[in-house]
Amino acid sequence: MAKKSQREAILDAAEAVIAGHGLIGTTIDAVAAGAGVSKGGIFYHFASKREMLLRLIDRHEQRFNGRRQAILDRLPDVPGRFLKATVLASLDIRSSRAAAASNLVSLLDDPVLRKRATVFKRRVLKDVVRGSPRPERAVLAMLVADGLRVMEAFERVVMTDGFRRRVIGALMELIDHFSESEKEAGGIPAKGGRDGKRRTGRAGSVRVHRK
Repeated sequence: MAKKSQREAILDAAEAVIAGHGLIGTTIDAVAAGAGVSKGGIFYHFASKREMLLRLIDRHEQRFNGRRQAILDRLPDVPGRFLKATVLASLDIRSSRAAAASNLVSLLDDPVLRKRATVFKRRVLKDVVRGSPRPERAVLAMLVADGLRVMEAFERVVMTDGFRRRVIGALMELIDHFSESEKEAGGIPAKGGRDGKRRTGRAGSVRVHRK
């Protein structure tokens, strides 16, 4: 396994400090101690604390996209495939440290960081509704997944691995049911999603409002 770069080690440390001490406790000194580098070492890679946190959000998005593509490649080519891959990728973060850090950064009272986190979430939402004949159903599935992920990240829900798998399985069955209902209903062709597949059903749109 290739040795992590100092930049990646710093981002790992920032993630751990955020998850363990919250945003108020996330200082450059704390991150430097966690990464085993000097403050100068951090500023060599990042111009400021804000830039470091922006890159942390970027890395989270890149990892999410990689997980989604890997899951997408494994799933059979059936309706609802892209939505399933997105939901599963969202719930695949079993490290509460990564999930908690991502959620906490999005709540930071910094408009630049908050906007960047919101842009990522908006992209994910647009991805699942693009080309979906019933976008409200796609959004519903994502809301369920996001609710479970956030509750787990903040340790508000505790369930065994077996029960968690059953919950996710039930959500997958719901997506299958949505897809079958759309197929039976027929309708006008809609543009394909990110997986390049065309779907049928009632065309719709969704607007993600800015705050």
